[in-house]
Amino acid sequence: MKKLLIGILFPFFILNNAVAGGESSGGTGDLEAVFTYAFESMPYFLREALVKREELRLDADESRLIQTILNNLRFEKEASEALKFNPNPKDFAWREECNALKLAYTEYEKGSPINLNQSVFYKEIFEDKKLTRMVAAFDFAIVVEILVHELGHHQKYKDHHWL
Repeated sequence: MKKLLIGILFPFFILNNAVAGGESSGGTGDLEAVFTYAFESMPYFLREALVKREELRLDADESRLIQTILNNLRFEKEASEALKFNPNPKDFAWREECNALKLAYTEYEKGSPINLNQSVFYKEIFEDKKLTRMVAAFDFAIVVEILVHELGHHQKYKDHHWL
């Protein structure tokens, strides 16, 4: 599914490059707004992937997953809390395979909230041992990748490596 994100989102890397490494206004709110925007824009990204399926070299299973997510997005958007931003890292499991906290988790049911780990949203930038600013820890493409991955779980896909 990684090729999906590269092919569809390349134009958005340029448009949204301010997010990647961009300074945060006070340390909160910036990536939260990006996640919300990406979630609301998901129908566009998924339709583009289906239109460009040959160019992206999507196989039948990948195309089927994208179509399934697209078909079920209205259930996701009707959920009272589609995205839950959680600043408490203790609520997220440690991933031994990459030696880091999980970025997100959800249940295997349509409309389940996608829980997002705000504690990893920003990097601290120090100058002369003094915290001078916070910057976004990842860019727009990663935000979309996280959401597609979690929405894949809502379709009962459990294989983290495939998603």
